Amino acid sequence: MNNQSGPKPGDWYCENCNYRNFATRRKCQKCNIFRSDNARRVQGAGNTRMGQRRNRSKTPSSQFRTPAPRSGYTGGARPRNARGSRSINDLSSVSSNSNNMNTASRQTFQRRKREHPIGVKALEKMLEQHPEEIVMQLQPASSGFEVMLNNPNDINIHKMCLVMQVLAKAAETRAITESLNILLTKFFEAEFTRFLVQFTLKVTFDKVEPHYLQIYFENLWIILDKFCHAMPNLAMDQVFLLNGSCIMAMNQVSQSQFSELITKYEDTKTFLEMEKQNWQSQCQETSRRHFKRWQDDLQPPENFRELSIEPTSIELNDMDKPFLRRNIIQGKYEDVEHYLDVQFRLLREDFVRPLRNGIQGIKRNEHSHNRDLYVYKNVKIVDADIKHFKLIDVVKLTLPEKLQAENSKRLMFGNLVCLTSDNFDHILFGSVVERSPEMLRNGLLGIKIESEVVKKTHRNFTMVESKSYFTAYKHVLLALQRITENTFPMEDFIVHVDNNMVPPDYVTPQTTYDLRVMLRKDMMKTSEVYSKLFKPRKEPIAPVAQVIPALQNVHVMRELDFWPSCNDLRIDESQRRALKSALTSKLTIIQGPPGTGKTFIGLKIAQVLLHNSEHWKRERKDTPILVVCFTNHALDQFLEGMLPFTKNIVRVGARTKSEIIKDFQISNLVKEIRSRRVTPFAIRENSGEVIRQLKTQESEVRTMRKNVQDLRNPTGILSFDELINHGIIPEKILCQFQRQHSDIVMYLLDPRFINGIESDAFRMSPTMAVGEITTNHRSEVEDVWFDAVDLYGEEEEGRMLDDDIDIEIPGIPASTRRCALRYSVTLWGLESSIRDWNELKESEGADALACEKEIRKRNVSLTLLTHGLKVPFDEKRAKSLEKYSISSLHFYDRWLLYKLWIHKLAEKLVKDLRKVEDRFEQTATVYNEVKDQEYLHVMRHASVVGMTTTGAAQYNCVLQALQPSIVIIEEAAEILEAHVITALTHACKHLIMIGDHQQLQPSATVYELSTKFNLGTSLFERLIKNKVSYESLEYQHRMRPDISRLLVPSIYPNLKDHESVHEYPHIKGMVKDIFFITHTHHEDKGNNDNNTKSNSHEAKMIMALCRHLMLQGYDQEDITVLTPYTGQFFLLKKLQRKYMECIGVRISVVDNFQGEESNIILLSLVRSNEEGKVGFLRTENRICVALSRAKQGLYIMGNMEQLQESSELWSDIQSDLTDMEAIGSSLAIKCENHPDVVSQVSSDKDILLKHPEGGCRKPCSVPLPKCGHRCPKTCHILDSEHVEVRCPLPCPLVTCERKHPCPQKCWEKCNPCIVPVLKTFTCGHTHNVQCHTYYEKHLCSTRVEKVLPDCQHKAHMACHMDPAKFSCPVPCDIRLPCGHMCKRKCHVKYDPDHVEYMCDQPCPRSPEGCSGNHKCKRWCYEDCGLCYIPASKKAPCGHTNKVYCSTQLDEIVCEKKCKRILPCGHHCPKLCKDPCGGCRVKVGKPVPECQHTVQVECSKPAEKSNCNGRCILDLPCGHKCQARCKDPCTTQCTVRVPSNYKCPRGHVIKLPCHLSKTGTDANYSIYCSEPCGAMLDCEHRCKGQCGTCLQGRLHVACKEKCERPLVCGHICKADCSSACPPCQAPCPMKCSHSRCSKKCGDPCNPCQESCQRACQHQKCRNVCGKMCSGKLCELPCTKTLECGHPCVGYCGDPCPPLCRICDKDALTEILFGSEDEEDARFVLLEDCGHVIEATGLQSWMSQSDSEIGMKSCPRCKKPIYNNRRNFGYILETYKNVNEVKRQYFKKDPKQQAAVVKKLLADLAALSGETVKNEAKKVASYLPHFTEKTAAKVFHAVSDNQMVLYKFQVQVLKEVQSIISNNEKYATLLKPALDFVKNRVVGQNVRIAPQMVEEITCEIQRLNVLPMYTNLLERSKLLSNPELKQIVNSLEILLDPTIKFDKEQEAKMKRLLKQSEKFVGGLGVSERERLEVLQAMGLKQGHWYKCPNGHIYCIGECGGAMQESVCPECKAVIGGGNHALRNDNELASEMDGAKQAAWPPRG
Repeated sequence: MNNQSGPKPGDWYCENCNYRNFATRRKCQKCNIFRSDNARRVQGAGNTRMGQRRNRSKTPSSQFRTPAPRSGYTGGARPRNARGSRSINDLSSVSSNSNNMNTASRQTFQRRKREHPIGVKALEKMLEQHPEEIVMQLQPASSGFEVMLNNPNDINIHKMCLVMQVLAKAAETRAITESLNILLTKFFEAEFTRFLVQFTLKVTFDKVEPHYLQIYFENLWIILDKFCHAMPNLAMDQVFLLNGSCIMAMNQVSQSQFSELITKYEDTKTFLEMEKQNWQSQCQETSRRHFKRWQDDLQPPENFRELSIEPTSIELNDMDKPFLRRNIIQGKYEDVEHYLDVQFRLLREDFVRPLRNGIQGIKRNEHSHNRDLYVYKNVKIVDADIKHFKLIDVVKLTLPEKLQAENSKRLMFGNLVCLTSDNFDHILFGSVVERSPEMLRNGLLGIKIESEVVKKTHRNFTMVESKSYFTAYKHVLLALQRITENTFPMEDFIVHVDNNMVPPDYVTPQTTYDLRVMLRKDMMKTSEVYSKLFKPRKEPIAPVAQVIPALQNVHVMRELDFWPSCNDLRIDESQRRALKSALTSKLTIIQGPPGTGKTFIGLKIAQVLLHNSEHWKRERKDTPILVVCFTNHALDQFLEGMLPFTKNIVRVGARTKSEIIKDFQISNLVKEIRSRRVTPFAIRENSGEVIRQLKTQESEVRTMRKNVQDLRNPTGILSFDELINHGIIPEKILCQFQRQHSDIVMYLLDPRFINGIESDAFRMSPTMAVGEITTNHRSEVEDVWFDAVDLYGEEEEGRMLDDDIDIEIPGIPASTRRCALRYSVTLWGLESSIRDWNELKESEGADALACEKEIRKRNVSLTLLTHGLKVPFDEKRAKSLEKYSISSLHFYDRWLLYKLWIHKLAEKLVKDLRKVEDRFEQTATVYNEVKDQEYLHVMRHASVVGMTTTGAAQYNCVLQALQPSIVIIEEAAEILEAHVITALTHACKHLIMIGDHQQLQPSATVYELSTKFNLGTSLFERLIKNKVSYESLEYQHRMRPDISRLLVPSIYPNLKDHESVHEYPHIKGMVKDIFFITHTHHEDKGNNDNNTKSNSHEAKMIMALCRHLMLQGYDQEDITVLTPYTGQFFLLKKLQRKYMECIGVRISVVDNFQGEESNIILLSLVRSNEEGKVGFLRTENRICVALSRAKQGLYIMGNMEQLQESSELWSDIQSDLTDMEAIGSSLAIKCENHPDVVSQVSSDKDILLKHPEGGCRKPCSVPLPKCGHRCPKTCHILDSEHVEVRCPLPCPLVTCERKHPCPQKCWEKCNPCIVPVLKTFTCGHTHNVQCHTYYEKHLCSTRVEKVLPDCQHKAHMACHMDPAKFSCPVPCDIRLPCGHMCKRKCHVKYDPDHVEYMCDQPCPRSPEGCSGNHKCKRWCYEDCGLCYIPASKKAPCGHTNKVYCSTQLDEIVCEKKCKRILPCGHHCPKLCKDPCGGCRVKVGKPVPECQHTVQVECSKPAEKSNCNGRCILDLPCGHKCQARCKDPCTTQCTVRVPSNYKCPRGHVIKLPCHLSKTGTDANYSIYCSEPCGAMLDCEHRCKGQCGTCLQGRLHVACKEKCERPLVCGHICKADCSSACPPCQAPCPMKCSHSRCSKKCGDPCNPCQESCQRACQHQKCRNVCGKMCSGKLCELPCTKTLECGHPCVGYCGDPCPPLCRICDKDALTEILFGSEDEEDARFVLLEDCGHVIEATGLQSWMSQSDSEIGMKSCPRCKKPIYNNRRNFGYILETYKNVNEVKRQYFKKDPKQQAAVVKKLLADLAALSGETVKNEAKKVASYLPHFTEKTAAKVFHAVSDNQMVLYKFQVQVLKEVQSIISNNEKYATLLKPALDFVKNRVVGQNVRIAPQMVEEITCEIQRLNVLPMYTNLLERSKLLSNPELKQIVNSLEILLDPTIKFDKEQEAKMKRLLKQSEKFVGGLGVSERERLEVLQAMGLKQGHWYKCPNGHIYCIGECGGAMQESVCPECKAVIGGGNHALRNDNELASEMDGAKQAAWPPRG
């Protein structure tokens, strides 16, 4: 469908395949190669139609991303149409090719590269695994699979057959097909394919065994066929030759033997040839084909598998009708391809047509009539986010004013949206993923962009929305494309509608089932009740009661007459027939009218199948029963029904609302197995790795997005360095800046512009917010939102699978946004600074004027910044400003220019962001696939897997891998046929569909497709219409007979009432149990876009009736209000809130109540209008659902006159209602208390008026139990005992002695009398008080004047107050001693003398001891204290010290250094304040005991403990002591003395003195001191001794100095090595600012300071580390030398020290020939100090050398690093030098950190005493840094050092392993092992390859030495000449003068093997023994030995059952009847067993 129009400008041609792509695509649509910068583009509009090559795959092209031939896999694009994924390997390769990949994310997960190919054992083990596990294991580089492909020459026929078998099994996967395709792409790469061709021909002529050839060719064809059909374009180029070679080879060997295979290969060849022909024919096609409207008999124009799931812009703009054929509902399809093509095209058209019609209508301005499409104008992408590992975009849109998006189906989760900015020429496809009321009120929406085009976030888009749930369409369509003829399920029934029912394959005529579980759930098979994976706590099993024996062994294939009876099974006859059919028919259809127990019988069927699972699980144990339901509610209901008989359930799909099922949700189960780490290792390893990588990449995406967002909404001025580093500012403007402006902040915030910012040019017009929704009734809006959630919540949540809900991942921190951009100034920074200056201004001692000045300056900057940020961006004008001088621009233009730079930077970052997002989405795809494998692992351990149809669609790949044998589909008649097909797999043996096609049917978006193309006909209904056998349930258990009469016989002719429904009670308060209230009130006119109806009259009446029923005493659960229209639903919900009695009653639309029931149903039909339209109320299915939900009572309201005219069914219903007298314009309501009172009501007012309290209008008048008054209420039903009734009459009691009546109500408690009365108190005052008030308790409040006794002041107070306790209000007039006035009121009673008073005035005094007239800073009441203001005072010692003002001179503690001279003549080292002494000058003093001179401090004596001289004492042996004077004397003399021992080379050994007298036979060869002298690999003579070199087996490291010149110019001072280490000299690079602090071998970082080179003529504008800007000044220097003569250098250069006159000879010494010219200029070389003539030096520097190295001084050859005039040459050469330096440090620091972490962990694990100390020593060598700190350094260690550290750890691990595996010979091995480990640990910089090889050989020698010693011990007991010869040969091989290489090792192992036939034994090392035991996996007692001691094992029980011969010595072994032969015995030495495994002992 793509590229059918002519070329357009901007379109590009792929460099790889020459395919033309749209300009908006970033990857080639054909081969998925990224567009390169060199891609050929279309320059002008083309007129020709170019036929383009399409992907002819039988799988969607969007699913399989095929790499280009011979170019390797390039990553491709993320899959748009599948839940496919990429491998970890593929992901890393994509990442490595990106230039912008963050180092952390690039290196975090790289593992150690595997060097050896995958082995045979690993391949054999894979054959036992599932296909998905094989793919996951072969994907990583660590598997060795790629290594094998890259080095195929070592593959023999056996291994090749294994490879083919493994790949053929992997090809069976249906869950991770894209990973499989990537694996096959690697396998069939050009090089390996050529090898396969050669291999195929070679094995043909090598006469390989026939069974190998059969395996090879058979499995190769499976792989080839899979590859060809998945990627035919690639296969045409790469495997055509291989396929032909196989045909030729099989014909050569045996045509008859391979006849069938040859046919298959020929078919593959034909397929490839046809694909090639199709390609060629399509390239020649020039026009599209047009088709008739009815195309049932035509062939499709293309393979439906080639169609993209998403429609193209060309397709949506095409006026031609698409090719469609009707769903055949009568008769069969031609074949599978015909069936799939019809279903695919109809389903795809169902979601494409509304888009196509709507878009074309928009173009014709006719879109207002399209109710399936909504249009939004001026939409912008304003933000982005990451949700659930998915990239989403936040759009801003304008919603219609009257729209209430919360209560409409607009913008629901999953709805399809299309955005365009060019009138739909190019379209962005997406779906809604984030929708909340808060976001919608602000006009915001989160969408997931599905298309692979560049998003222009700054553009205005037009967005159209379809109500189609795109995700469900996408996955079902993809699944249909994957199905082939070979994998199609139930073909006979579904395609050919065969009505011959056959049993499932696993059922035979002899099959018997145990049906007892139908009566007793506790008899269920335990293996199907609990899962082994989760091991829940088992519930106690009750004792099994006696059940009918006839149910135990039922022959299910017998006739129904021979089955147990209905009474035995406790089901009715129709259910009995359905049960038998379900157990004995491969396809079972059970049709059940409402209330007949469809779910009940479905549960019984599932229970029986689970209990008898041994029949259908014979082939595979990991296949569960799959249960598929249409809705989440139905699924939860079905699974809850299964819980009583099985707990081994997995629920997949949207999150359940059932608390019971929640624990079985797959997301919760996956969390559990993750925490318990019970998933397979490959899945667990990949999962953790991918999650960590996702988090890292998510953080990177968030950071880059934050940067872009900040640039588009800036709050400050970006750092100038950021703009320079990104290359944003043009060079011309940059030079102007460097010359004229020091800072961009000062340029933009120039204070000179402050006076003009209020002019018109800077006044900003306010921007209007778009799409904001406001409301004055927030509570009402929230209510409507909750109503919408109630209505649409289940549907929307059903769309949100666990993928759309966060899953917490332990140990992985959430990513956060970080801002990497640096700002010079920000708004909040200025505001914060102003606040700080204000605080400082208010502080004491601050300079207020200076603070005010700073505040004003910052306020000016803040004002300018605020106005500058508001300057609107005009890109065209901004670009024109770049040609002007920046200094001439005014404020507005300066900010416009700055915003242009910000705009450029944002665009650059956006491009980088797109690449990072691509990598993130590729990783997210890998994560989804790994998660699918976790889901699959959980499902395989379940007995039952439950899914909704949406879940089955999205997890179709997982289902294909799960391959459930039995599928039960509930609500099958409501599901689209395509959804059912994709829920099945080719492994389905048994399909059971349960439903009722006479109720709700499948819902299609396009009505025409549903009716005219039969898309709305379910598979369930289609099969029934084609007379496929089905069972119908006949007895309904729900509706009372009056209600069921409405359905029988109109809808269900054979439906019968069960006897239980005759026992229902009558509805209280109603005359009739069923009634239809007919009326003619018209429905409301619509006022929103919901395309739905409402009827206010019905809504009010229904809610009033609901209230009436609730007042009868019914519970909320007993009543349900139903309506078929959502508009009526919202109206009913609104009215419900007005009736408190109705709160909690469920209100629902009919479609959402399918499958449910209620005791009483109130049904509002809504439709009543002048046109007579009834909408879908004429549909029989909806009528059936609406009328069949009630159990006891049904009350309907509608316009029957209008309804009965719409359909015959309503006429029949009217007749039935008339016969029952259950229809009328008014409803008869009766009073339960007064049955004779019956009222006719026809409106809500009638009900409220005639039955206000649920009874009638008669007064209740029943005496109340508490007071005896009559009940005041009208007749009521609730509270008939009057417990809660409150009597409203006045209380008849009196409450006081004055006989006042009680003012309370009768039901209220009497209170004390509160009647006001006039009372005169004892004080004479009269007050009006409450009757119950007593005199003594009342306080007189009359105000009087009284004299206060203490102070005699007068004061006004209440009469009751005591003047003695009253506080005087008169102010205190006493003056304080300090002179201040007291601020308190009169207080003569409290502190009259002001002793405790604290004066809070500032203190006027000076502090104590103040000598500077300072003022006290404290309050007046505080002690002044000492003066603590700093002052300078001169101490008596003469030093001036900074002390407090109050410090006295004699109190000054002088902190200066003492100046006095000590008696020893040295200066005193102490401070002036301390006593003199303690001289610390080091002097030489003799030690009295030994007379050695030691250096000690002058003040300390010379002691022997400090002497480092040689000890002067003699040892007992006569030799001098070798210890230091300060150490204890030597106990073991090490002086070498001659001995009688000789080394293996014949040298006389001089032993240490202490060993010469031991007399032991120890191996002293290591003490041989003769020179080694061997020629090392470095071509130096070995300087070691014969002993230290182990007689030539392990030489010491070469100590010769390297002295080779390094690239930096220094001489290598390291010891000899094959490669010199990095130079350790200090780096000579320096400048005027600083010098480099690194070692010379480390690459330098250039100086980033501003260059200081300047003269009067020019100034450099670049940074110091770059070449100077502009040409250097060529004028002579104007300075004069010290001698007074002019300088001979250049202007701006350092002056040469030589004078042309004074130093003429030295200066003009001829070097280049021009030194003696008069105008010659000279340059000073700062590195060596030589002065060189400038032109000659420049010529010298410009010479090109063949060798890399720094230029050197022409006189002294010292490298030149620092010379500004020739800095360009220096930089050029240093760049090459730097590259050489970097070769030492190839590894990334973070990668090194990971390696170091692993090494440290390995070292920590080395806990053995033998290596513990050495492990600590090696650990101390390792650099201690983490991945976080590694990012701050260029490198940690060189690659050579890292090689050394890894080798040291490896050797220590080997040493520990040898000791632990050979404890018996530890004493023998320990000296040699100590020698080896000390030798290797002693290396600390690098290790020579020769030493690595020799140490490795020595380790191998020590590995086999215990086996040789063991043989030697055993051979001494025998006198066999042949054995003796073997021992002699072994001794020769262990010659200590010969290096023990691999050849020696192999010979030795062969001899040891030969020796076993003489001495028996294991013949293997301890480690090998353990490996053998682990590999065999046998318990103790299974190992035996023959008469000659050769070991063998007996499997199974361990008892001998037959005799055989020993393969080594041919002796008889084994036995019979579990008895071992007498000459054989148990081999305890093998496994430590003390007795044989048989017979078993307790």
